[in-house]
Formats: sequence, C-alpha cells, structure tokens
Amino acid sequence: MNLLYTEAPIRKRQQHRIGKECIEAFRVLGIEYESSAAAVHWFNKENLLAVLLPLLKVETYGYPLSTAVARCFHVVSENNIEVTSVCTQQDVLSGLFSLLALRQPGIDNVLFRTLITGILLNLPDVDLSQYYKDIVAATVDALDTKLTVIIESALEGQHQADEELSFDPELTWPAVDKLISAQGVSLELLANLCCTDGEWEDAEDEESSDDQAVGASSLDVDMTGDAPESLCLPSELNSAFLEQNILSKILSTASSTHPDLLKRLEASQCGKTTLIKLSQLRQRALLCLGNLVEAVDASFLSQSVSLTEIWGHLYKLTQAEKENQNEDMKWALTCALRAVIQRLEMMQLSNLCDMSESDLDFLVSVGTESTNREIQINVLRILSTIACMMSQQRQLTGLFKRISETLLEVATKNPDVVIVSEALDSLFDVFKEDHTDPIAKHIGLVDKLRSLQPSFKAMIAREKKKLGENSGVVMMAKANLQGFIKYKLSQR
Repeated sequence: MNLLYTEAPIRKRQQHRIGKECIEAFRVLGIEYESSAAAVHWFNKENLLAVLLPLLKVETYGYPLSTAVARCFHVVSENNIEVTSVCTQQDVLSGLFSLLALRQPGIDNVLFRTLITGILLNLPDVDLSQYYKDIVAATVDALDTKLTVIIESALEGQHQADEELSFDPELTWPAVDKLISAQGVSLELLANLCCTDGEWEDAEDEESSDDQAVGASSLDVDMTGDAPESLCLPSELNSAFLEQNILSKILSTASSTHPDLLKRLEASQCGKTTLIKLSQLRQRALLCLGNLVEAVDASFLSQSVSLTEIWGHLYKLTQAEKENQNEDMKWALTCALRAVIQRLEMMQLSNLCDMSESDLDFLVSVGTESTNREIQINVLRILSTIACMMSQQRQLTGLFKRISETLLEVATKNPDVVIVSEALDSLFDVFKEDHTDPIAKHIGLVDKLRSLQPSFKAMIAREKKKLGENSGVVMMAKANLQGFIKYKLSQR
C-alpha cells in the first residue's frame, strides 16, 4: 500500500505494475475481510479506512483502482460499527452520495456506483428514505445494461482473435465479468432492501428450542383463519420499485439464456466459465424475486406484473430446467414459486385452482426426483398452498384429493424426519377447516396419522441429536400431530 505514497520518480511502466499490484492487493483484502473477523479487527485497529476513502476518487485514480477499493470497502463496512460511524460524518456521507450521482457511460461506472450503493446501505444509522429513488435507480442501471450484448461482443472479439491466432481472453471477457458482478451485487442489494431482518438468503426463521416448540403447541392446533397480511416495506421504496418496473427487470435477469447463445458459450473456453456465472446470477435473481414478492404491498402488485403472470413464467423456467442436474437452480426456482404462490394465497387473487393433473404431476416429480431436502420442502409447501387455496374457494375437486394423498404419502413413508414434519404441517394447514372433513375421511387421514405417531416419535428419538436448526419444526410437528388428531376425533 505504501507504494501509493512513494516520493521516488516512477516510470510509466512501473506505475502500471504498481496499479495492478494495488488492485490485486485490495481484491485479496476484500476476500480476507469477508471471511475473517480477525482481519476486520486489524482493519479497524490500523485505521485503514483513512487509506481507502481518498482512493474512491475515481477522477484521480481511475475506475480499476477505485472499484477495487469500493469492493473492499463494501465488504468491510458490513456490520462494522467502527467503519459505519465514520461514514455517518457529514463530509464522508456527502462524498459517498456525490459518487452515487456520478453517472458516466460504461460498465465501469455501473459497477462502481453499484458498490457505492452497497456501502450506503450498510450504514444502519443513516436515514436513506429520501434517497431511495437514487439508490434503486443505481441498482437498476446494472440490470438495464444488456448482458447478452456484452457477451456477444466478447464472443465476436474472441472469434476475430482466434482467426489471428493471438487471442488473449483478458482482452474481451473483463467487461462480461464486471457486468455480471454489478448485476449480482444489485440483486443482493435489492433483496436486502426487501428483508426486514437484513438477511440475503430467502429463509424462514424457525424456533430452535424444543421447549419453545412444545410450549407454542401445547394447545390444540389452531383451526381458525389465516394471519393477516403484515408487510413493512417503506412507501418510498415501494414507489421507487414501481417507477423502475423492478419486477419485470428481475424476472428478465432470471430468465433462461437463448439456446443459440448457450451453444456458442459452451464452445468457448472462457464461455464455459461465463455459463457458471450466468447460472449463479439467475439464482440470485430468483431469490431476489421471491424476497420482493413477499415484501411489497398489494397496491404495488396490482400496478406491476401480475403474480399469476410471474407464476406462469417461473413454471415454464422450472420445466426448462427439469432435465438439468443443477440442484441449486432448482432450489432457487422452487423458492421463487413458493413465495409467489404463498403471496397469491395471502391476497386471495389466484385462479390456479384449475391447474391440470399434468401440472400437478410435474410439480410432484420436481420434489420426488430431487435429493435436495430444501427442494422437497418447497414443493410440499407449494402443493399445500394450492390445496389451501382450493379449500378457501370450496373447490374440493379430484385435484384437491390428489394433493392431499401426496402429502399424506410423504408424511407416512418418507424416511427423513424433517420432510415428514413439513408434510405433517402441510396437512394440518390443508385440513384445518371442517368442510374438508369428508376428504379427510375418504383418504383415511386421521387413522393413518394415528398409526404414524409411534414411528414418528421413534424417528425423532433416533435423529434428535442431528436435527440442529430443524429441531423446532420437528418438535412443533410432533406436538401439533397429537393436537390435530384430538381435534379431528372430537368432530366425528
């Protein structure tokens, strides 16, 4: 780092070498800060923020170095009170906002401003509500830049270089990597804006204590109505999202790459690496989409892309991925499908109750053909939500019966105690209303659940030490199973 401040004369070639070394140093530091609390402590102790801040002056140091510094700054500012307290000082804060407003043509500017946005969103004590419009616009700039055009240009550059037998991948692919990086960070920031708990992952909080689980379930299973809709996204953020048509842009990023372009990438050595990055980008987009669908208010959804349209698009994407072996992509798709169908149920807007038997077979196959527990759980929740919607609309058709039988089969035959617990919880939701009792009787629900109790308890005892964070849902299902059977028997 001291090379930046040397007073000795430096030739142009030496300056270039020093610049590359500094960029690489900041890249390595960013990786270290992301994985090591000790490294972050060292950063704070040595007051390295004082070194980083001046280097953000892109007009002085250029985009390569300033972007490397911004990336490092973005990482080290997360949950770092010592850094964020300095950033709340008026001169530092105004400097960051001026960098956010620095709009110039080119991918370098898009990536740099996206990282500056990330730094600002890491400042918990700063009221950003009046800046949401600019913040969302900065993230959308990355999504608006056409990635396929940049990839086409890179492929064409490679083709011409191949013909000249002097191809250097560093000459054409950096632009692709920068834009993929910018779009990935943008999606992460948008997802974080939609999470009240600040988590990027599309996850649900589960009780971790057996006592808490049993205590919460000591009463009979609640057979009354659904919980009211509770969303807390600021109105300024809703407006900014709506103005930018954010749902359509995220959905576009999540969409499949054109087959012809895929073939060209597969035929290129650099393209194969890009395909991996594109898949990861699509997964981020799907998780971001799920977070946004869960967080925005009803008025936003009524003015944006309809949830049924999103469901249809995601369903087609899932069909397209059916034969692929990428379980991470299937998990992201089922997370997004689950978020959309649950929001449809919450808003009582769905016309999905007329789905076909083949649609049901496909959804079931997504779960049964996967070895990924989370994918299987997502499919269970998707199916149970569809059945709950049918119950709400009193459409207890053959499809409702088939979904119920599928859930019951998983609950009584699956060897995974966590999946069994999720299937049981799904059944409790589906059959909580008394008007579903005829179907419950037809499939022998209560009797089969009574027969399941001993083996389910044995599974829990056998796996209890391995449950970890899943202990809450398992113990809750155990307690609710007894309450559910008791309630249904009392209705006979």
